[in-house]
Amino acid sequence: MDLGNALSTVIIMYLIFNITASVLSPVFGSLSDRIGRKKLLIAGYGLYAVVYSTFGFITPGSNQLLFGLWLIYGIYYAMTEGVEKAFVVDIAPKESRATALGFHQTIVGVTLLPASIIAGILFSFFPAAPFLFGGGMAITTVFIMGIFIRNDSVTINH
Repeated sequence: MDLGNALSTVIIMYLIFNITASVLSPVFGSLSDRIGRKKLLIAGYGLYAVVYSTFGFITPGSNQLLFGLWLIYGIYYAMTEGVEKAFVVDIAPKESRATALGFHQTIVGVTLLPASIIAGILFSFFPAAPFLFGGGMAITTVFIMGIFIRNDSVTINH
């Protein structure tokens, strides 16, 4: 709405995001079973980096791009949300899978508050900053996964 969109337009954009994510999640889940979760997660986080960084450059004059970006954001979400959880289960010891998934969800939940605070602080200095920071963190994740994770299992390279 800060970019000049009506509330109804914002609701439609969220609808587009949710429909896209809902329709494509099973497709990407199945794809991750065939090609491996790591490849799909890296592609998804790479897509997130591009889309999220681009959000930082949207202005009231270019806000029509938001519909396309929200659709792509829904694709990112479909590529990563369920696949990330399946990946956690895959790499956890068989007897601790539920514990690992619960721990993963706890970490995600607990880190959302400081992430939101950091985003708010960054936004107060430069409105594009939280989007660029989020995109940068996604690229960092892509590199970390590429270096430390092999064949859908965690390996520490020495």
